[in-house]
Amino acid sequence: MSKKEINPICQRCLKNHASQWYLKGGKVYLRDKVGGSDLQICSLIHDEMEISDAAKKLMGDDDVAFANFLYNPVLWTKTELDWNARWYQDEMLKCSAFRKVSRIGRRAGKTEAICINMIHYAYTHENVSVLVIAPYKNQVGLIFDKLDTFLGKSDSLKSSIKRNTKNPYRVELYNGSRILGFTAGTRTGSKSTGIRGQDAHMILIDEADYLSGSDFEVILAIQASRPDVHIWASSTPTGKRDMFWRFCTDNELGYKEFHFPSSVSPSWSLQTERLERAQYSDTGYKHEFEADFGDIAEGVFLKKFVDACLQDYDIDKVRRNPDSLYTIGVDWNTAGNGTCIIVTEWNKNLNGGKGAFKTVAKKVITQEEFTQVRSCEEIIELNEKWNPEYIYVDQGYGHTQIEMLRKYGIENPLTGLANKVKGIYFGDKMEIRDPVSKQMTKKHMKPFMVNLAARRMEDGQIIFPDSEDIKNGLVGQIRDYTVIRTTALGQPVYSDENDHAIAAWMLSILAATMEFSDINKQNRTASISIAGKFGEKVSSDYQLSRGKIDSEKRERLAVSPRWFGKTMFQETTARNTLDFIRAKDRKVEGRKQLSSASKLSRSRNSTPSGRANF
Repeated sequence: MSKKEINPICQRCLKNHASQWYLKGGKVYLRDKVGGSDLQICSLIHDEMEISDAAKKLMGDDDVAFANFLYNPVLWTKTELDWNARWYQDEMLKCSAFRKVSRIGRRAGKTEAICINMIHYAYTHENVSVLVIAPYKNQVGLIFDKLDTFLGKSDSLKSSIKRNTKNPYRVELYNGSRILGFTAGTRTGSKSTGIRGQDAHMILIDEADYLSGSDFEVILAIQASRPDVHIWASSTPTGKRDMFWRFCTDNELGYKEFHFPSSVSPSWSLQTERLERAQYSDTGYKHEFEADFGDIAEGVFLKKFVDACLQDYDIDKVRRNPDSLYTIGVDWNTAGNGTCIIVTEWNKNLNGGKGAFKTVAKKVITQEEFTQVRSCEEIIELNEKWNPEYIYVDQGYGHTQIEMLRKYGIENPLTGLANKVKGIYFGDKMEIRDPVSKQMTKKHMKPFMVNLAARRMEDGQIIFPDSEDIKNGLVGQIRDYTVIRTTALGQPVYSDENDHAIAAWMLSILAATMEFSDINKQNRTASISIAGKFGEKVSSDYQLSRGKIDSEKRERLAVSPRWFGKTMFQETTARNTLDFIRAKDRKVEGRKQLSSASKLSRSRNSTPSGRANF
């Protein structure tokens, strides 16, 4: 075979692996260093099937053309499914390697390519089994949902389906081929026991870097009974030096690697890159979008960056700078853990004029002195001393305290606490506008907050006192902060032992970023109006000002604390419910016991003071 007859993709591949691979008889082999049998890598890329002249005469031109159409996965999917492969998807789908590994950044279309591969293989081969494996059940479900979308685009594919179920995940075709979905049991630690004993002609593994070594031991055992099995492992790297890393770096295993960052996607833009870099740390961005393994994972905050943040100053002797901006983060916990409060200063003159966040105060309400009132008193004192712009608090254990602080702020308007205090629930999601689709996308709060803090640290914008670099200190907690596992949707779960100071510190960083940076700002019109005919002036009755919208929003979010005297805020369901329960427990002499919340409301409104007389 001459060089001109070899596909350009194969020519580049042979050049890159010239020291390990060699071409013989139209097939590529891996040299065995020990002297045993060489391992076949692939059979080169052919745009058409290899059909003998005698067979072509028997088939006829139309049958030969149809066979070549079915043989080419990219051409077949373009015609049958109206799906156009991107240039890098085209390379991966056409590659004939028995063992492929794709290291691809987020949102670049790696799962789509896997779905196309399994559909084409099962449709064009009789009596074959395709195993689809992912770490979690939700990921297998997402793959089969996408598979159903593709199957619904083709009448010939829909008519070829004999069975399609979701429990278990299984698609059977009338040609005897099957597509089966399995989870590796990463959440339960079952070590892929459900896959044991399965036979397969093709194995497709999505998010392979989230599988453990024991999972791969079970999966790869299928090669013992079927050496020619096709394996395609795809994932965004996590930084672990496990089996997926070996597939990509150890040439002796015989895997053909594809490496494409997220920037190869046509939807990627400079605006997208700017947004993602602002939200992720350098390490996280390398993993998620550059598809780079990076440094060996040692923790969320790398040691070299933590060391660079330490400075020699006494945190108890820091005084307020009128030119700086201050925020407070509060991590409320149960009585057994107490409360931790961190005050952070943003000084634009630090860090060579680039600005930096400096930890200026730390207060811990210990278990012995812990009460809701004591914690609120400490926050009120810190508010008076530092006059922060905002106070972000952990809403998990702090609903009552937030209401107490806002009530105090209403009674003492000069403190500003009614507007400063904001509750943050770590399990919630926040909305950020996607720069590509211009739609609002939801980000998980805890990972976003952690990545934001790590990004600030890597940019040199964090300053800690070296006195906190002890086991239970703020810096000590930051050094020990790690990712212990990953959820079914790829979200990290962080270590929760001795993390109260770091949670309060990250809340203070989040407060300054969300309230004063442009990461959450959006361009919006100042008013909404109904347009009339061209040149016609519209009545002001058809305009809603931003001030009116904000005023109505504040009224809806108004706090309704219980106090004596005239009711100042609208009723809430929670207040009516609590009053109704108390009313049923207390029956006042001379009055009937109230039997419904509506009667209770009418009773309260009938009194001069606006409160129920119990």
